[in-house]
Amino acid sequence: MTTTTTASSMFSAYASFAGSMMLVRSMANQLIPDPIRSYLYSKLNYLFTPLSSNLTMIIDELSGAARNQVYDAAEVYLKTIAISPSTERLRVRKTSRQKSITIAMHKDEQLSDIFHNVKLTWRFKSTEATNGGSGGGRSNKKSAESVILS
Repeated sequence: MTTTTTASSMFSAYASFAGSMMLVRSMANQLIPDPIRSYLYSKLNYLFTPLSSNLTMIIDELSGAARNQVYDAAEVYLKTIAISPSTERLRVRKTSRQKSITIAMHKDEQLSDIFHNVKLTWRFKSTEATNGGSGGGRSNKKSAESVILS
């Protein structure tokens, strides 16, 4: 089969398909009332569009009693992001064993990042729950940390 034969048969098939679609469309416009046609178009549009363009992932520090490895990876990645001028607070630490200071996000702080042309918003969330102790004025504090990615 030659290229000319293939191209001409492809064009013939395309022209036939396009003509059939125009005939079906004009028949549908004449036979189906506007409200029903509008309803059908909206339902077809719903099937072919994503539900949301935003996705939020919550990465908890602990998974049950064990550390969450995804949280640890996010913590390492966030240390590499350049701090923007809009950042108001940072958590800064240095122990006697460390050679340099460690900078981390502070509670309820947000950082913006672009990864593979996708805009990411990182938010650090920390919650504390206080359980009243049994006598002696003691209380048990539990904290839960998570990173919210949207």
